[in-house]
Amino acid sequence: MRKTLLAAAISIGLIGATTAEAANLCFSDSYGFTYQVTATKTGPMYWEMTGVADVLSGYLWDVEGYWDRFNQSFYMNVINPEGCATYVDNFEFFSTFWTPGYLEMSWNNYCDGYLGSGTNTMTYSGGSCGLRTSGETFQVGPNAVGASPFGLVELNITETRSLTELLEEQEVTVNRMGEGFVFFGDVFTHDGTELIIYNHAGQQIAVLNGNGSNSIVWDGIATAGNVAVNGMYVAVIRSEEEKLTVKFVK
Repeated sequence: MRKTLLAAAISIGLIGATTAEAANLCFSDSYGFTYQVTATKTGPMYWEMTGVADVLSGYLWDVEGYWDRFNQSFYMNVINPEGCATYVDNFEFFSTFWTPGYLEMSWNNYCDGYLGSGTNTMTYSGGSCGLRTSGETFQVGPNAVGASPFGLVELNITETRSLTELLEEQEVTVNRMGEGFVFFGDVFTHDGTELIIYNHAGQQIAVLNGNGSNSIVWDGIATAGNVAVNGMYVAVIRSEEEKLTVKFVK
């Protein structure tokens, strides 16, 4: 029966699936700059970030950084491809405080060495930014210390997930299949992976074990033998390397 269900799941395709390796993120700061970033998981609790920043008119700056969930550390380096000839060589951002959809940052800027530092705020969400084009005039080199070419703007927080939750949700795809669901993700290939399903009241409904493939099928039947009722459920995926949580509606 399990093989039949899995074959049926594969035949319907990964409708609405997202990649299990990388996630697209959009950051916006209180100076009006936007940062389009791809976060790629390179360890159990570690994502490397690369992308571009819409900071100056005419060209994009490069972005590199990381999100270290284990050490709760966020870092972003924004690099000017033209160097101090226009503005500064680069900015470094470090997280100091965050809530869902929002980060408070400390920053340093450099132009042939350290120039200055300050604080900034950012919002983020999953998906793509609409990178803007600006005709503003910017200060150059050391004159840019502590200066911003824009006034502060009010940031609109639309993301309700923490950065960890947003990235983890990209790792597992849940697709409906009849009365049940099929869960896809590389985490299921890890040794000892199990998927535990809880209802909205926190009661354990079912436990399923991985078999080395990248998917687990739940047929919608509770451990007690009855068909699980419709409603909100939480799937907890545990392996020797990590623990993920995914919400879904039956």
